[in-house]
Amino acid sequence: MKKISEWLYRIINVITIFIFTWILTVLCLGKYVDYACKVDWKIGNIALLIIGIGFVYILKKVSGNIRIPINNHHMMVFSVAAIFLVCQIYIFYCIFFETGWDSGGFVIPAARTLLAKGDVSNLNEAYFKTYPNNVLLVHIYYLILKINEKIGIFKGTYQLMAIVVCNCFVSSLSCLMVYFIGEKKVSGKCAWIIYIWMLIVTGLSPWNVICYSDAMVLFFPISIAYIYMNEKINVYIKYSSILILGYIGYSIKPQAVIVVIAIVLTEIIRYMQGGTDKDIRKIAGTIVITMIVIFMFPNGLQKIYQKEGFVKDKNREFGITHFVMMGMNEKSGGIWSGEDVAISAECKTSRERTQTNVKVLKKRLKKYGWNGYLKFLSKKMLTNYNDGTFAWGREGSFYYIVPDNSKIKLSHTLKNIYYNDGKYYKYFSTMGQFLWVLMLGTGWYVSIKEFIGKRNINYGVSVMELSIIGITLFELLFEARARYIYLYVPIFALFVLMGMRKDKNCV
Repeated sequence: MKKISEWLYRIINVITIFIFTWILTVLCLGKYVDYACKVDWKIGNIALLIIGIGFVYILKKVSGNIRIPINNHHMMVFSVAAIFLVCQIYIFYCIFFETGWDSGGFVIPAARTLLAKGDVSNLNEAYFKTYPNNVLLVHIYYLILKINEKIGIFKGTYQLMAIVVCNCFVSSLSCLMVYFIGEKKVSGKCAWIIYIWMLIVTGLSPWNVICYSDAMVLFFPISIAYIYMNEKINVYIKYSSILILGYIGYSIKPQAVIVVIAIVLTEIIRYMQGGTDKDIRKIAGTIVITMIVIFMFPNGLQKIYQKEGFVKDKNREFGITHFVMMGMNEKSGGIWSGEDVAISAECKTSRERTQTNVKVLKKRLKKYGWNGYLKFLSKKMLTNYNDGTFAWGREGSFYYIVPDNSKIKLSHTLKNIYYNDGKYYKYFSTMGQFLWVLMLGTGWYVSIKEFIGKRNINYGVSVMELSIIGITLFELLFEARARYIYLYVPIFALFVLMGMRKDKNCV
């Protein structure tokens, strides 16, 4: 059993190497390929990788001579986080706007309707019967807006800044969790390097302005990983917290549950390494009790939703086969497709929809052939990974309502940096691409190092690798979106950070 678990760990290492190699290969060739949501970068990815290698080399040389004269690192990192949070709020207040698509078209209007004690039945009929997973997000936003209304901080045009502030808290907390795991498992110096990278990539990400699930769910995968890797947390609290957070995250955005699946697979490897039946009984008992509670939870919520007007209709709801079908659409490049929405919407029952979706899937697979499908997946890989801004500004009616805040200092300058038509946006987007390509390149190096280093099984690394494999396969199979990768950015950062450790012991 022990030998099998070691082989399984090595197989996970090999698959991770393959994933990163595939990503970097298509990124280097992306300039010559047509794919959905393509960005023509002024500086190619090959050049960015070369610059990145030089940057890492210099950083390694310089950081080796740096001694951080700080007695209390925790006080320092909390101080930086607090100052940075204030800066975040100011920046995003300056560039604040309301977006369109699902966020501004349905989710925010539904939250505002609840706040005004209005009737949501029309919105439910038009949208939420088809996409019921966003109902929980509506209620989270409703709660935030209700608290804001009681406090009276953000009013009128800037009402949604209350949600933006929460997004800022989420990104700041995500950065902190990466730091604290790194400090514990690797070193304070390495943790500071990745923490600064995280502050730039997620802390300053304009996605914090968008009131949608991408920014809100950023917290879930990394918090689940943090709980799992914290040895001081009681086993019962640990696994019940992981399952509850996984369920809530899944209810907002399904991708969030991938890290939970990664933990389950890693725990199987841990047991095969010599785990006791007593440990398994503890974990199994905790899982059973927690699952019972979780199964009761949606029933209670559903009663509340129905009273408000969010009535479910299984025959209207788009199931898993719809999103697989959409992810295989050659015309759209695997992203959202109005053609496929129409195909699914025409079906009267859920069974008919599933059968229709499967029929279309088989037809498309037959047309592709294995070679054609692999080429198509490579293009989807580019859609998912070849954008360090995570497809900022790529959704419909993106800058839907832009308030006039020209009197605010730095507003004009910051809009020129963050808005797609801004004077300095090309520098911002190129910097984002550079940092993202640097992370992916470093991830490739770390994955190889993990395999050839012949280290003992590291359960934390196993969770990171399985999560990266999982989110990649998820986006290849289902609808492709670069912003869907965004919520796993802290996991990528943590994987690179864990690869910096020098010991060969289990974590």
